[in-house]
Amino acid sequence: MSEQATDSPYDPATHAALREEVRAIMGGEQLSQAAAARDANIAGSTFAAWLNGKYSGDNEKVTNQARQWVEARRERNRLKRAVPAAPAFLPLRSSQEIVELLGYAQTLADFGLVMGAPGVSKTTSAKYYKASYPSVWLITMEPAKGGVHHVLMELRAELQVQERAVANISDAIVRRLSGCNALLIVDEAQHLQSRAIDQLRTIHDKAQCGVVLMGNESIVAKLGDPERAPQLAQLYSRIGLRLDLRRPKKADIDALLAAWDVGDKAEQEFLGKVAAKPGGLRSLTKTVRAATAMAAGNEEKRTLAHLRDAWSRVGAGEIVLGGRNTP
Repeated sequence: MSEQATDSPYDPATHAALREEVRAIMGGEQLSQAAAARDANIAGSTFAAWLNGKYSGDNEKVTNQARQWVEARRERNRLKRAVPAAPAFLPLRSSQEIVELLGYAQTLADFGLVMGAPGVSKTTSAKYYKASYPSVWLITMEPAKGGVHHVLMELRAELQVQERAVANISDAIVRRLSGCNALLIVDEAQHLQSRAIDQLRTIHDKAQCGVVLMGNESIVAKLGDPERAPQLAQLYSRIGLRLDLRRPKKADIDALLAAWDVGDKAEQEFLGKVAAKPGGLRSLTKTVRAATAMAAGNEEKRTLAHLRDAWSRVGAGEIVLGGRNTP
């Protein structure tokens, strides 16, 4: 169907106005044409031709897709403006302790361990430290990437090592980390296999650099008890710095509530109990953001009811508040 078809619900002026609106969004948000096409789920060549008024296919279909994209983008941006961004880094006590340990490990070229429950600011603190100090590299492990080869490939990418021969990558990594007061942070380290941790120990020994593993309590089993498993004694004995953060500190919860401008006593109590659940400060942040988005969507001020609704979608388990059970 051509753009000039008489039964079209869009006339040429409407098509042209929509194209201009799409261009305005792309310019205002610094979106490339390819990125806009992917986001709108339109083939790149089709989107380019339509945007230039030269598409010879079903213009009505493409125009409708573009209109839906514009409307979705408007709504998304409205919610983004209404929902404040999560604080990137706050000087929480737990965060300060993590940063201090990272600093000691880098200065002393020591092997450290930060063990804690999810949501105690491990990842946020690691990213902050990397952004604040030179010669710091950060890799994040995954359940499917816990072996020696995966660790070396992650390090190769993070350190931008050019060596491609698998047998020589470890030596190239050691050379890159040597002599520059380096610190290597490994987040989600509970996914590492014991041999991969031993590989990190070898890199630490050869490069004389700081290495810090960050993960949950299950990482202890990977390090082993030297009395029960003597073969793991080298791993266990290398841990010179340890920080155990099993749950968020009350001072950290209070600081985060202040950062989110949560002043209502009932909301504070509710979110304090959310932070005590698995997920800790991360669950608190997700609950506040979800509740604020729900309120903004209805053009309402965030209330305890919104927080309850958000928690039912974000978390799990009941919360007792003021003598009442909150699902």
